[in-house]
Amino acid sequence: MGKLSLLLLLSAVFTSAAAQQNSPADSLNNTVTRFHVPGDVTITMADGQGKKVSEIQAGEPIKCVREGLVQTSRICEVEQMTDSALWLTTLYLRPVDEAAASRSTWPLIPALMIETAPTALVTTPEGPRMISQLRKGDILYHVEPSTQQISTWKVGIVRRKSRQVSTLYSVVTEEGTYLLENLVAQDR
Repeated sequence: MGKLSLLLLLSAVFTSAAAQQNSPADSLNNTVTRFHVPGDVTITMADGQGKKVSEIQAGEPIKCVREGLVQTSRICEVEQMTDSALWLTTLYLRPVDEAAASRSTWPLIPALMIETAPTALVTTPEGPRMISQLRKGDILYHVEPSTQQISTWKVGIVRRKSRQVSTLYSVVTEEGTYLLENLVAQDR
């Protein structure tokens, strides 16, 4: 990962931490923004394998990003909300540096797709942003589980109201970050 990408990631993580300390989010009291992960989306566990959000439990070790490095954390809490009837948003992503992207890393996957609630928080070079705030060209951070390398991916297509779900989950971790479909996401 380039020095600029690492610097941007560190800046985004520190900005998020400072904002949380200076004015903690009210999201724990607001079910609209608290529950934002559909059950069929995967979170990267400590062993590098993905596990559906609907199957994870508090106390399980997961991968997170702290100070620009992929590290291990734990899930503190998983809650479920049913009958939400909330629309999901789908993002289609491409590597920022497609020329340097290795075909051996992703030989059959020319793009990544993530489908989650518009209220989910992901890490961008500008700091945390909700999925609903993302536009074509925005940059997100992706972790390759096999190499632990962090790379930048660009939003190519945003498809709002892609699918409706009746159950959403809230995931809280020790570090405040986790890997949602290998993208750096935040729980608050």
